[in-house]
Amino acid sequence: MKRHKPIPLWLRRLDLVKSDLKGWRFPRTAEEGLRQCAKLSAAGLRVFYATAGKHPDRLLAKLRQTELSRIPAWKNDRARAFQR
Repeated sequence: MKRHKPIPLWLRRLDLVKSDLKGWRFPRTAEEGLRQCAKLSAAGLRVFYATAGKHPDRLLAKLRQTELSRIPAWKNDRARAFQR
């Protein structure tokens, strides 16, 4: 009897992803998608600079440090979720 590989995590939860995406309206053209992306980026930058106040460099350094400390845990989770 041939042994079957376990189903990957992302494939097991595909029905949840499908149900979540039903409420989203995706851009009809690439141009519309790029415009949406530019608007979201501009809005995100405005919020970032409003939050950072006079010292955005300090906030960026703190965010970078947090991201660097999170990478090892993410790699372990990724390796466990996508085992062959």
